[in-house]
Amino acid sequence: MSAALKERLFNARARSSDSRLSTASPQTRKGQEGSTKATQHCNHSPWLLRRTSVQVSSESSEPHCIGDSVKTAHTQTCVDQDKRGLRTRLAKLSGNPGSGNSDTGHTALQFEVYQGHEAGNFGTTVTIQAVQPSQDKCRDRHEMKGLEQAASVKRWPGGGKPSEAWGKLMKDPELWDATGDTLVYFGYQQPQPSFRLRSSVLTEFGSEALTSELQDGQRRNNSAFLSHLRPANTIDMLTESEVRYEMQLSAPTGGSRLDILRHHITTRNFIALLLRKALVGLTFYQALTDLHERIQAYLPTNPNCALILIRYLIETQLHNVCNIPANAAGLTAWSEHQEVCWLEGWREGFVHSSGMYTRIQGLPEFCDISHTSRALLQRAHLERQVRIKDVERRLSKFDFEDMWPADFKTVRTTYVSMDRFKRFLYLFYAKANKMIWPPKETMDDNGCWLTRPIVDRMRSDFDALYDMLVDRDIYWTESKDLESCNRVLIYSKGPESKIGHGFDHSLAQVFDRFDTTNSYSHISRPYPLFPAPIFSLRSTKAQPSHSNADNKTLTARIAHAYSEASNALRVGARTTSNTLVESFIRFEKTDELKDVEPSDARKGRWIIIYCVLQLLSRVSLDIPGLYFAENVPYFLNPRLENTPPWSLEYDDG
Repeated sequence: MSAALKERLFNARARSSDSRLSTASPQTRKGQEGSTKATQHCNHSPWLLRRTSVQVSSESSEPHCIGDSVKTAHTQTCVDQDKRGLRTRLAKLSGNPGSGNSDTGHTALQFEVYQGHEAGNFGTTVTIQAVQPSQDKCRDRHEMKGLEQAASVKRWPGGGKPSEAWGKLMKDPELWDATGDTLVYFGYQQPQPSFRLRSSVLTEFGSEALTSELQDGQRRNNSAFLSHLRPANTIDMLTESEVRYEMQLSAPTGGSRLDILRHHITTRNFIALLLRKALVGLTFYQALTDLHERIQAYLPTNPNCALILIRYLIETQLHNVCNIPANAAGLTAWSEHQEVCWLEGWREGFVHSSGMYTRIQGLPEFCDISHTSRALLQRAHLERQVRIKDVERRLSKFDFEDMWPADFKTVRTTYVSMDRFKRFLYLFYAKANKMIWPPKETMDDNGCWLTRPIVDRMRSDFDALYDMLVDRDIYWTESKDLESCNRVLIYSKGPESKIGHGFDHSLAQVFDRFDTTNSYSHISRPYPLFPAPIFSLRSTKAQPSHSNADNKTLTARIAHAYSEASNALRVGARTTSNTLVESFIRFEKTDELKDVEPSDARKGRWIIIYCVLQLLSRVSLDIPGLYFAENVPYFLNPRLENTPPWSLEYDDG
C-alpha cells in the first residue's frame, strides 16, 4: 500500500471521528474528553508488557533539484493542506487545541485499548503520531514489536527439552489456578490479574514480607479502592467468596524498560518456583540470578536461599542441559557464583559445555562464565582433541605394531593371526560405512571422524566380543610379584591360588606393559578362553595329509575347539546376536592357518580386542556422577584437574 493511500485512509477515519465529536451533545463531548484524559492518565504505568504501536506520519517532500520543484509544486500544496487539517483534527481528539500549531511540528495522541482477557490477548497501546522532521534530520521508521518478542523472552520447560518463544506475561495460563483465592497484579495500573493461586502457597514459603503483602491485599479492604481502577468484569466473573486477596507486585520506579521487564519476569518465576512450573527469562543465567536475588529479598535471614533454588532445578529437571548449549553455559555460570558454589551443578554444566565447546563459544551466555572456567573449558577441549586424534590414528587401520613384544615365543604364528584379524575388522567396519573406513561423512567441526555414536557402537561390539571369549576364572590382583614386578594373576576355579610358573605369562606381560605405558587401568580379566590343542599330538616329522576327508575332519575339529572355548552358554541373546560377534564366529572357524594351533591364533586376535577396548575407554567413559548422560552426540569425558574454580588459590601479586 502506498504512503499516499495510507494517508487518505487515515484522513477519512479522522474526519469520521471529528464528525462524531462535533455532532455529539456538550455533555457527551465532555464525557468523551474526560475518558480520553483518564486513559492518558492510565498510560503513566511503568510499562505495558504487550503493546502494539501504530505510527502515522507525514514528511515534507522537499525537491532536490529545480526540475523536481516544477513537477511537484501542485502536489506539495495539497500535502501542506492535508497536514494542517490532520493537525487540527488530532488536536481536537486530544483535547488540546493549541497543540496542532506546535513549534516542533509534532502532534501526537496516545491512548490505550484493553481487549478481552484471554490467554493470548493483552492490553494494546495505539500511538497515532504526525511528525514533520527537520530538513536535515529524517528519522527512519521501524515497526514496533511487542517488547517481550524484541527482548527474546524464552521458556524452559525442563526435562532436557529445548527452549521456546514465550509471551504470556500479562496472563500466564500455566500459573492460573481456577480454584485459587489470590489474584496477583503487576501493579495498580494493570486492569487484569496476571496470576491466580492459593494463598497457602505463599504463606508456606515462610516470608514475612510476602505474608504482610498478602494480608494487606485482602479484598474486603481493597475492593472499594480498586473498583475505580478496573472494570467490574475484569476478574473473569470471579465471585467475592472465591477471591480473598489481591496482591500488587509493582516494579521499582526509576528503572529502565529492560529492568522493569526483568522484575516482572522474576515475579512470574518466583511463583513458578512455588508451583514447580517452567522457568522463563532472557537468558538462563539471568533468570537464575534474578530469581536467586528475589528469594534472598524475601528471606533475608535464610542462609540456604541457593538450596531452595537448587531443589527447584532438580525437581523440574531444569538442570538437564543435554544438547542445550546456552543452558549448559548458564548453569555453569550460576553454579560457580560465590553465594552458590554448587559442585554437582557446576560439574554438570561444565562437562556438557566442554562437549559442546565449539557451539558455546559464539553464544552470549559464554561471557557469563568466569574467566577461570572459560580457561578450564578451553584446556579440556584441546586435551580431548589430542586423545581423539591418537585413538583415530590407531583405529583407522587397527594398528598396534608398537606393542608387539620382541621376545614373544610364538611371534610368527600369533602375529600372522593378529594381522589377518586386523584385515577382518577393517572390512567389517568398511561394509558398515558404505565401504569407507574411516568414515568421512561423520566429520565434526574439529575435523574428527571418531564421533560419540561411532565410539558407542564400537564399544558395544567389542564389549560383546569380550564377553563371548573372556576367561572369567583368571583375574588380576592389586599385589605384585617380587621377582618379576608384574601383577599377580589368580585362578579362581577351585581353591583360589596363584597361577604357577607353568602358566603362559606372555599375554600378562604384554598387557601390563601396554597399560603402564599409556596409564590405563587394567581390564580385570585379561585372558581369553583357549581352545584345546589340535596339532600337539602330531609328529614333527610327519607330513600333513592332503586328502579331502582329512581336511574336512581337521576343519571340523578346529571349529569344535573354538566353539567349546566360548561363553555362548553363559551370555544372553544381546551378546550372541551382535553383528560383530556373529561375523567373528564365522571368521574364526573358517580362518585356516596352516599348522597353527587354534590357541595361538586366538591369542593374536585377543591382543587386538584387548587393545581396542583400552583405546575406546579413553574417549567412551563418561565422567561419573553426572545427572544426565544419555542420548547426547558429544563426549562427556573432560579432565577435571584443578576444578572446581572456587577451590583454586589465586596469586594477585
